[in-house]
Amino acid sequence: MRKLLLLIAASLLGVGLYAQSAKIKLDAPTTRTTCTNNSFKQFDASFSFNEVELTKVETKGGTFASVSIPGAFPTGEVGSPEVPAVRKLIAVPVGATPVVRVKSFTEQVYSLNQYGSEKLMPHQPSMSKSDDPEKVPFVYNAAAYARKGFVGQELTQVEMLGTMRGVRIAALTINPVQYDVVANQLKVRNNIEIEVSFQGADEVATQRLYDASFSPYFETAYKQLFNRDVYTDHGDLYNTPVRMLVVAGAKFKEALKPWLTWKAQKGFYLDVHYTDEAEVGTTNASIKAFIHKKYNDGLAASAAPVFLALVGDTDVISGEKGKKTKKVTDLYYSAVDGDYFPEMYTFRMSASSPEELTNIIDKVLMYEKATMPDKSYLEKVLLIAGADYSWNSQVGQPTIKYGMQYYYNQEHGYTDVYNYLKAPYTGCYSHLNTGVSFANYTAHGSETAWADPLLTTSQLKALTNKDKYFLAIGNCCITAQFDYVQPCFGEVITRVKEKGAYAYIGSSPNSYWGEDYYWSVGANAVFGVQPTFEGTSMGSYDATFLEDSYNTVNSIMWAGNLAATHAGNIGNITHIGAHYYWEAYHVLGDGSVMPYRAMPKTNTYTLPASLPQNQASYSIQASAGSYVAISKDGVLYGTGVANASGVATVSMTKQITENGNYDVVITRSNYLPVIKQIQVGEPSPYQPVSNLTATTQGQKVTLKWEAPSAKKAEGSREVKRIGDGLFVTIEPANDVRANEAKVVLAADNVWGDNTGYQFLLDADHNTFGSVIPATGPLFTGTASSNLYSANFEYLVPANADPVVTTQNIIVTGQGEVVIPGGVYDYCITNPEPASGKMWIAGDGGNQPARYDDFTFEAGKKYTFTMRRAGMGDGTDMEVEDDSPASYTYTVYRDGTKIKEGLTATTFEEDGVAAGNHEYCVEVKYTAGVSPKVCKDVTVEGSNEFAPVQNLTGSSVGQKVTLKWDAPNGTPNPNPNPNPNPGTTLSESFENGIPASWKTIDADGDGHGWKPGNAPGIAGYNSNGCVYSESFGLGGIGVLTPDNYLITPALDLPNGGKLTFWVCAQDANYASEHYAVYASSTGNDASNFTNALLEETITAKGVRSPKAIRGRIQGTWRQKTVDLPAGTKYVAFRHFQSTDMFYIDLDEVEIKANGKRADFTETFESSTHGEAPAEWTTIDADGDGQGWLCLSSGQLDWLTAHGGSNVVSSFSWNGMALNPDNYLISKDVTGATKVKYYYAVNDGFPGDHYAVMISKTGTNAGDFTVVFEETPNGINKGGARFGLSTEANGAKPQSVWIERTVDLPAGTKYVAFRHYNCSDLNYILLDDIQFTMGGSPTPTDYTYTVYRDGTKIKEGLTETTFEEDGVATGNHEYCVEVKYTAGVSPKKCVDVTVNSTQFNPVQNLTAEQAPNSMDAILKWNAPASKRAEVLNEDFENGIPASWKTIDADGDGNNWTTTPPPGGSSFAGHNSAICVSSASHINFEGPQNPDNYLVTPELSLPGGGTLTFWVCAQDANYASEHYAVYASSTGNDASNFANALLEEVLTAKTVVTAPEAIRGTRAQGTWYQKTVQLPAGTKYVAFRHFGCTDFFWINLDDVVITSGNAPSYTYTIYRNNTQIASGVTETTYRDPDLATGFYTYGVKVVYPNGESAIETATLNITSLADVTAQKPYTLTVVGKTITVTCQGEAMIYDMNGRRLAAGRNTVVYTAQGGHYAVMVVVDGKSYVEKLAVK
Repeated sequence: MRKLLLLIAASLLGVGLYAQSAKIKLDAPTTRTTCTNNSFKQFDASFSFNEVELTKVETKGGTFASVSIPGAFPTGEVGSPEVPAVRKLIAVPVGATPVVRVKSFTEQVYSLNQYGSEKLMPHQPSMSKSDDPEKVPFVYNAAAYARKGFVGQELTQVEMLGTMRGVRIAALTINPVQYDVVANQLKVRNNIEIEVSFQGADEVATQRLYDASFSPYFETAYKQLFNRDVYTDHGDLYNTPVRMLVVAGAKFKEALKPWLTWKAQKGFYLDVHYTDEAEVGTTNASIKAFIHKKYNDGLAASAAPVFLALVGDTDVISGEKGKKTKKVTDLYYSAVDGDYFPEMYTFRMSASSPEELTNIIDKVLMYEKATMPDKSYLEKVLLIAGADYSWNSQVGQPTIKYGMQYYYNQEHGYTDVYNYLKAPYTGCYSHLNTGVSFANYTAHGSETAWADPLLTTSQLKALTNKDKYFLAIGNCCITAQFDYVQPCFGEVITRVKEKGAYAYIGSSPNSYWGEDYYWSVGANAVFGVQPTFEGTSMGSYDATFLEDSYNTVNSIMWAGNLAATHAGNIGNITHIGAHYYWEAYHVLGDGSVMPYRAMPKTNTYTLPASLPQNQASYSIQASAGSYVAISKDGVLYGTGVANASGVATVSMTKQITENGNYDVVITRSNYLPVIKQIQVGEPSPYQPVSNLTATTQGQKVTLKWEAPSAKKAEGSREVKRIGDGLFVTIEPANDVRANEAKVVLAADNVWGDNTGYQFLLDADHNTFGSVIPATGPLFTGTASSNLYSANFEYLVPANADPVVTTQNIIVTGQGEVVIPGGVYDYCITNPEPASGKMWIAGDGGNQPARYDDFTFEAGKKYTFTMRRAGMGDGTDMEVEDDSPASYTYTVYRDGTKIKEGLTATTFEEDGVAAGNHEYCVEVKYTAGVSPKVCKDVTVEGSNEFAPVQNLTGSSVGQKVTLKWDAPNGTPNPNPNPNPNPGTTLSESFENGIPASWKTIDADGDGHGWKPGNAPGIAGYNSNGCVYSESFGLGGIGVLTPDNYLITPALDLPNGGKLTFWVCAQDANYASEHYAVYASSTGNDASNFTNALLEETITAKGVRSPKAIRGRIQGTWRQKTVDLPAGTKYVAFRHFQSTDMFYIDLDEVEIKANGKRADFTETFESSTHGEAPAEWTTIDADGDGQGWLCLSSGQLDWLTAHGGSNVVSSFSWNGMALNPDNYLISKDVTGATKVKYYYAVNDGFPGDHYAVMISKTGTNAGDFTVVFEETPNGINKGGARFGLSTEANGAKPQSVWIERTVDLPAGTKYVAFRHYNCSDLNYILLDDIQFTMGGSPTPTDYTYTVYRDGTKIKEGLTETTFEEDGVATGNHEYCVEVKYTAGVSPKKCVDVTVNSTQFNPVQNLTAEQAPNSMDAILKWNAPASKRAEVLNEDFENGIPASWKTIDADGDGNNWTTTPPPGGSSFAGHNSAICVSSASHINFEGPQNPDNYLVTPELSLPGGGTLTFWVCAQDANYASEHYAVYASSTGNDASNFANALLEEVLTAKTVVTAPEAIRGTRAQGTWYQKTVQLPAGTKYVAFRHFGCTDFFWINLDDVVITSGNAPSYTYTIYRNNTQIASGVTETTYRDPDLATGFYTYGVKVVYPNGESAIETATLNITSLADVTAQKPYTLTVVGKTITVTCQGEAMIYDMNGRRLAAGRNTVVYTAQGGHYAVMVVVDGKSYVEKLAVK
């Protein structure tokens, strides 16, 4: 990406551009710069310019002219005339001196006086962002302006700058302009042709240096060189590995390990050293010397580090003061060659403790590994042009706009670009909490803050962007000054735990306006004018988006610094200079990270199943340009880069010599990383699955695969017949390698004479028909063993040969051989020693024991068993079909086993969290497991299965209330009449009419729909609305509108529902006429024809009409319109009204109808012999015989597919017919498929038919064919008849045939047409099923609620949930949406439950005070529930603070773990309670006297005890117990007088009692309440006085204190506190403007607060009745007169007071809108009026 430079105008300190300019046309047709004939010896260049532009400027020093040439920068000595020059960075070979020879140019002198131009302005110095513009002097060199003659630099200049990463850099400058200040003349040299030669160039050394230092990570830097193409054809350099030198403080050794492991896995060759090593040291000098040596040694070995990572704060690795900046810098650690160009990408992970380093590393690892749970934040950025009076518009705004115009936009994948170009900046930093991937601020800064808008280090510590870490760039002063007395801004933003950034780019010293501008957008001279891509060199924005480059955080900073280098140091120009900027900017955090640009792509890769040992390289497929690394246990073995064909040759620097699992990591810029493991070693003998696929539907993942090649049938071996008498069993071969098969020959003395068999296999499969005869024996007589060895590669038994003995044959038992899977000829022989013949076994038929081209599949075992079959020895075989499966499948998700023991080749998992997952399937054999086969799956759960919105949780005492909104765009589960509406469009016009809407001024008067920002216009519930006029103010007068307001394109395949609010702006002129239309085609006026709603507005009725219209707004009315299926646009038309005022429209919402239910037509409701009910039929041929219903109850030959009825059409019915009959469905809009069954006459099956669709009507001409066929050859076995000559009798019916036809979008009707046939018989149709489409989002759902990870409620349909009796403490509540096809991600909220109940106010109301603009709030005091002092549910057993007493001494006491014997123990609202027994199964009756005693209580005023109690067995319920209170101790003797004593009863008595108690129904749970006396310290529950029943259960014990709390009230309006400390139960909020208000009241207790109760109020204007107003208001002409017995004030619509006084106020106005406020007797009245 090479850019040309364009200078438009310079505006530095004290300079303001006027619009007066002139252009001087030059002698070149275009501006052009070229570099040709590029080599190590020289290159040619040409520079042509087509114009010079002069711009008049005003400065502190007077009026001057600025001169600019396309592609040039301003140059000159400070205070001397400024002229443009062109600057290019060039690469210079080793040993060379660049020499420029000017080959030719043209020259022409131009008098600026002829263009009315002033003298050229003096060149000004760069301005630091820390400078006060008012204090910086304007520099003017009077001597320079008195100098005669043309002054300027030589035409060409070249200056060596230094060496940058193996490339020597020089600056080539072209000075095309000289200036005679006295004569005010320009000399322009144009069409310049030059040759740059490199004298003394050492080409070999140059290439060697370049190759030794090259890394693809430096491509961004190399691309900015003018003559960089010289290097592009010199070898494949992309195999150069990435190397990183790490120097860290010794205290970080442990904390650094996870980061080092990951970097090695990623493919970085690490050289790690710590400051406790002697050669490193702790001083700046020793560390720098060590780093330089490491780099030089690496360069000599072609292994120079790419990255330098400094780990630690300045206490362990100090920086040094910059030569130019005088501030701390790390530049000289990496600037090895003695210049200011660094050789390595350097970053500092600045941490003062291991914990802070861990914070940085955790963020880096999550970001680089892409394990963040929600990646959508990567599509959002925050861009801020901070405040500055002069430079915000000159530099700040153009910088940010450039970024948005070219990169940060929807085209590049960004969904939200939060940009703040100027004040106000309200809420700008809230986006850091909700999530952005990139934040860029340009303006002023300090060591610890971005200045304006202010973001401090304290605010950074309060961020909440967990799992949403970002890159931040601060183009501002000193925010990266990392040796400041406290952690600087850049350090804090990276150090904070689980928040903030993973890296920060910022300046250590003050930065400069001009250079920061170049740094971001590229070198240019455009201040105050928007820069263009073509007119700037490459800047950091551009470099970030370079495709196919390794764009790291560090390379972004380099690109910015090179842009500053590009512009700096031209001749005598006094920019602050490149050297300053290389010292200034730093990366804090991890600079080796490659930032994602919006949503990263998915890499396409293929890994081999395993890798062999001891290979020099391995080939791995991945997306072109991917970097592939193989490592194990944090040790890197090899790396490679995928070529253009997508193949990476991974060169192994460390050969693999051990088996095991090795890590493979594949990375590429803006691609998700691939992190896998691969097996090394001999291939597993256990076959894996094949063809694993994965599909998703919402949160449901479905896996499918094919069985291992060793298995075909579930649960048994496969038996294959290969001839008339030979069968073979095929089963898994678990003990062979992946590419092998096993062949087994078995026999059991088949002939009883100890004759046996041999198995001969020919691997070349070329012996059949020659060596293996097609018939007869293999050979007769003695044969040589050569016959075997020459033609048969494999033998069973292994020693089989022609010399037949019992040792060389299989007589009884079996032999086997392992062969490579493949195709073979084979024969099974039966040697006959007596005759010397080698018979081929067989039964005399097809002789299946000899075979041509038999396939033995790898991984299988083939067993041939020889059995006698009659007189032959053809084989038969018995198979045990119920033999168990030889293996099962195990499924893993993200490395965790989630299912095992599977036998099916498919697996489904529902409710999978949204995000990327790896699913693996493993085959588990008896003797081992196969390698895993894996598939990456992306679950887009948040798209299809939308979660709830706006979940909130609150608690009052132990009661928790959750509230939420339905899923966004997801319909509610309301089946009728408009099932499952989902919001498709919602517009409130708060920001005007959106660009996606269309307006049509059909009457052409220039007045269409407008945003409602005119004075006096208010929306339905806010300030925004839209309006159209039938009478215009400001002299416009009467209008006759015909105005359309049209929505964006909609997708409503099933129709929808439109709601909107409409009103007349003036209640006295209310008769505005309008209509609503829908179009299924286009959005022009002609597309809207039939109104869905048309009416004339009426008003609420206002007396005493006023002369000035618009004073009292009419009533807002809500309208609802049903939209037809297929609606694409909706139009609001204002027409047929005149001389009224305005019509206002607001809050337009359209909800899509959900998917219509699928339905099937069975024709069971139709009548035999008649046309089918609810269907339309057309007899197009007019023969009187169309489609009709037939019933099997009436016709013996007819069998319906389902039920008894079908529909039919005939081509013969007693006579030959020529049918053309249509059977047409009802409206099936939204249908996507039709499935049906048809049958024809089996003997004459050719009745032709078609499936047709219509998108409009039901006439025959409306239909087009989507499918047709002629049934043929359908045979059920019946006889065929010649029906034309038969009586109308038997009609043999074919089988029913199923067909499914896809229907195109927009289908409204479906027709079955029977035609193009004659003299056959009939076609029958039955069970026609329509599959309906609709919105892709799920439509039926319920809600499931979780507390602390446990499901507590499901099946909810309401959007609120309450739970009482929640234990005190912090709880996480989550709500999940359960759809038919899956579940949404959970949305969660933390709720704190206090032991003390803080009751809210009751019955809060809000109303407008009569004849006032005041709001009156009223409420009742909170319920006087007392504070809880104890709440125990025994979920964790009996607490240690409770006491139990076994007073009867039998060893049995209160317990939460009763012994076995009862099967239904359960607590009151959970599984746990506390129990005491009077009978224990298998022990017998008990005589309990057991006490359960609370902890010590403090109830000076008494209290209330509530608890739940029940008998465990309803048949044995008579448990006796009592409750006591003690004010002294907690021994049994302290409990004397019972507060409650009773015998339990049960809810039912179960008949036929069983022997084992407790196995039947539990008794009824009863809640009991006991008042506790003042001073109670302990409460005891005593189980006694009963025997031989079962168990008593106790649960949910709550004790509250007796003192009602004191409290006050706090009042809120629209979430803002307006009053506190209120003690009354009423409150008045005075002098409100019209509009909606939400009020809240909170109860403040001494030790807590209640939830806020809310009420909403609409403050409306006072009734406009003159007799009721204590003032008069008149407008005569333009004079406004107010008369009252009080004060009057007149304001314009900007709030400026124009006139004020008492009793009478008169004001002569201009045309426009005004507001009048009158105050009489303490009450305020406001009116708005318009003056024409």
